[in-house]
Amino acid sequence: MEERNNVLYLPFDESNGVTTASDYSQSRTNAILTNCSFVDGKQGKAIEFDGNGHADISNGHINLSSNFTVLAWINTTAPEIGNDNKLGIYLQYGNGVGDYMQKWYDNGTGVWTYWAIVKEGLSIKVYKDTQVIDTITLTANLIGMALNQ
Repeated sequence: MEERNNVLYLPFDESNGVTTASDYSQSRTNAILTNCSFVDGKQGKAIEFDGNGHADISNGHINLSSNFTVLAWINTTAPEIGNDNKLGIYLQYGNGVGDYMQKWYDNGTGVWTYWAIVKEGLSIKVYKDTQVIDTITLTANLIGMALNQ
């Protein structure tokens, strides 16, 4: 992927105590951090959440109705009750209250797993360690997305 095509690049290489993660893409849209710390990652540093934390990117920064790819190294270290060793992908689409879905995928504990979410039109392919593990077809344009554990 060419650097000029990056809309958002957050390597999470900051020091503990900061409340903003720097975006190294051309758009420079930083993420606001809540209840997280920085630890050694797969490559450089990584962001670690305590179960209540999150990293927020301003609404409208990424055009979710366009085609895009999200890439992330994820290491589940402390399973959340009810979702042991799972990665959740939450998708909000359309305008109705019930226009959403959440899918859960095995991630393993204590291992780094490479995830890719590729959206083309109303189709979303989920990759784990370069293998397609799911294809999701939306019934309307995507308007929100989150990764959960």
